[in-house]
Amino acid sequence: MAKLKVGDLIVDNHGQKGIVAERVRKPPRSWLRIQTDTRMRTARGPWWDVFPFDGGAVMVPESLARRLRRATVDDVSTLMDSDDTDGGAATLRHLFTNLRAGKRGTRRKKPVRRK
Repeated sequence: MAKLKVGDLIVDNHGQKGIVAERVRKPPRSWLRIQTDTRMRTARGPWWDVFPFDGGAVMVPESLARRLRRATVDDVSTLMDSDDTDGGAATLRHLFTNLRAGKRGTRRKKPVRRK
């Protein structure tokens, strides 16, 4: 199984497609106990925050996720259309910027100081 990275397109344990947004801490046991998918209680990490295409955010353990590929700019655009919250839009803009930078394959150069 390939290790997940921020910006990967995955299918989670409920069959939903989404984009990995960030690594998070394992949820507390109280949260795990109330999950309908009992595999979550014993799932191995790391754990990830994922933005599903149908909106919202979910926590997914890497062991229950299936990586499809790197997300594209079109994938992120689709997510931005589905999330109208200020916080969600800001996070998606950040993800979009990181994906574009990675796609170019170059690091930003330090700005040239002009006198």
